[in-house]
Amino acid sequence: MNTPRSALLICVALSALLTDLGHAQGRPVELGLDGAVSISRIDGVGGAGSSSAQTWAFPVQRARVGVFPASRVQLQLTMGFSVADFGAVSTVRLTVGLATEYQMTGRDVRSGLFASGGVALDLLSHNGSDLQWTAGGGIGYRAPLGDRLAFRPALEVGRSFGSKLRPGRTTVSGLVGLSFFTRS
Repeated sequence: MNTPRSALLICVALSALLTDLGHAQGRPVELGLDGAVSISRIDGVGGAGSSSAQTWAFPVQRARVGVFPASRVQLQLTMGFSVADFGAVSTVRLTVGLATEYQMTGRDVRSGLFASGGVALDLLSHNGSDLQWTAGGGIGYRAPLGDRLAFRPALEVGRSFGSKLRPGRTTVSGLVGLSFFTRS
């Protein structure tokens, strides 16, 4: 079985496990989709020692599944998939992440300011296969839209470490998302 397919199956299994865990505890499960604008500073590219790149991923850059093991703490699994085609060269990327969020303000998990931190693994296919680790964190806000929906803007910063095919990079992302909660 190839690596991207294995990672996808692992993500689906972990998402199902997290959803069952949330329901068993009687707490809500957050299901979400995020779009993003990202600016990356790439190490060692260009004459000045680094270069930058912009990525626009709308309407969806990643999917999220999160459970609340405590009233203000969330454990979250994320998954993103992208294909970039530049004519003769194309890149396929599957990103799998694990993060925690702490709800700093708000009356419940659907509203208020939160801080997050976590790690992600990029599975890349571009002139060969490669793995690249990223660690980062961010801050965001959930604004309720009715009983079970929330609007979710966030700002995240991540550091991707160099791999055999790709240089390291620092990325700042602005995300706009929508969340659905299984319980109100």
